[in-house]
Amino acid sequence: PGPGLNPIGYSNFMDRYWLCLFWAIQTITSIGYGNIAPLTATEFAVANGLMLCAGIFWAYVIGSLVDVVAVSSKLQNEYVTRMDEANQLVKNFQDSKLPESVIGSTTGVKASKRVRRFLTNQKEHSTKNWMDDGNSLTISEEFPTLDLLSPELRRECALHLTHAYLETVPYLSSKYLSPDDQAEIALQCRTLEFAAGEHFSSHPEFGRG
Repeated sequence: PGPGLNPIGYSNFMDRYWLCLFWAIQTITSIGYGNIAPLTATEFAVANGLMLCAGIFWAYVIGSLVDVVAVSSKLQNEYVTRMDEANQLVKNFQDSKLPESVIGSTTGVKASKRVRRFLTNQKEHSTKNWMDDGNSLTISEEFPTLDLLSPELRRECALHLTHAYLETVPYLSSKYLSPDDQAEIALQCRTLEFAAGEHFSSHPEFGRG
């Protein structure tokens, strides 16, 4: 026999093992059977290792792409479902347009269009509220990591998130409140989403902001 691998004979069991493994990996990974092939047992062992690494890497790439598509599809399916529900809501409007004396000052845009625009904006910005059932979240619901932190670090992070907003309200600013007081208020804050141009004075559940 030549200098290459010799699978014939009882004593050459390792050569047979490398050859069979080479064929199995080529078949399972769909690399295919090329015209250039290893010759020695060492070359077959190296080729087996390279094919396994390449196959694992390729599977990882494909899995990552599928994961991206799956997440995108989930958002799109959620959007389509909510838009269908919104269309059903609009179809059941008893009056397509109400006088301003009834609904108050508006932007002049029909309610049906404002509902659809609101849902579209939520989807385009991919806010956490979009994946939940409501449009109001506490700061801990918006950022669940806060619940995992120590009390001191939790207060500090809450201030990082809300301090600039608290300073715009005189009686909540650092002029009148200590950092600990502001942190306690920050942890009670809620995020609310509104349609563009919507006038807000008080929330039916949470009162005035």
